[in-house]
Formats: sequence, structure tokens, C-alpha cells
Amino acid sequence: DSENRTALYLACLECNLKVVKFLLKRHADPTIARKIDRKHEETPLGCAIRWGYTDLVIGVDGSSDSKILLEKDSVCKADFKTINSLRKHCRNKEIESLLQEKYKQFKDEVKV
Repeated sequence: DSENRTALYLACLECNLKVVKFLLKRHADPTIARKIDRKHEETPLGCAIRWGYTDLVIGVDGSSDSKILLEKDSVCKADFKTINSLRKHCRNKEIESLLQEKYKQFKDEVKV
């Protein structure tokens, strides 16, 4: 739509793990960011973190092999901004730890 709300973004907004997994298996692009306003945008990862949808970020059982949105080998600029801003303020310690790990992994790769 006009705000770039993709099917993946909407599935994350509704915390629909089954649909998120379905879309990602079919190569839905998790880097497409929704335009919130002229200066801000939010990816499906940012949406899941903002709403505290742990299952979408780290998977249902929390094991490292079940990461859903943080399992990517690369991040887009909007995801990196999300990771950078939330890595110190996340209420879920497991998500915070994963965000710190991703920040360290991509800080030299992504120019904000």
C-alpha cells in the first residue's frame, strides 16, 4: 500500500508466526520498511521488537536455530537503525543480547 505495509509486515503486526514463517520460506523481503513519516520507517523486525513479539524475533522455543527475523546474514539500513536504537533499551534480555550481537556483526557494514 502507500505506506509499504507488506504482507510480511502485516503478519508481524498481528504476531502471526505461521504466516511470517510461510512468507519468509517463500522469500518475502524482510528489508522493505513501512514509511511511518518522512523521517522514520520500520521493518518487520522493528515492528516485532516494538510490540514485544518475542516469538517472531527469537522463535517459539528461544533456541538459536529458531530465530525468525534475526537469522538473516545481512540487514538493511532501517533494520540497523532499529537494532542500534533498541539494543540498549530492550526489555527482553534475550532479544537485547541478540540485538547486541547483530549490532557488532553489522556496524562496519552499514553506514547510517
